[in-house]
Amino acid sequence: MAVDQAIAEHDGDPRRTIRTLLLVQWRLEAKVSQGFIRGVRYGRFRCYNG
Repeated sequence: MAVDQAIAEHDGDPRRTIRTLLLVQWRLEAKVSQGFIRGVRYGRFRCYNG
């Protein structure tokens, strides 16, 4: 149902739907990476470094 809804939001074009989903995923990965790096730089994470 969610797939059909996503495709319908893009006027039935599955290529546009996939492109949008990939762009959203890329943006989320970039934000998560930046947040992780920021935490490591400022010592927010207490990681064991063997």
